[in-house]
Amino acid sequence: MADDNEAATRVKVDVPAVPGLFRHNAPLGLPTGSVRALLALGLVGALVLLVALGIAPNGIETAAAGALGFYFGGRNGKSTGG
Repeated sequence: MADDNEAATRVKVDVPAVPGLFRHNAPLGLPTGSVRALLALGLVGALVLLVALGIAPNGIETAAAGALGFYFGGRNGKSTGG
């Protein structure tokens, strides 16, 4: 009985290799930052569409401008002290 259990745990599964897929734990096999960029483009596109159609909630433009300013300010790399 022990041999049957041992044999069952040694099942080999052949998975076809796809070159470049899941390389270096990159999400979806894309270059670093690509998923973040696609999400940002989608959010900005949705915001532009809402503003253009005139159905944007009150203050959404101010909130988006603050978020973008915070993002690019953080990427600057300079410390403001404190």
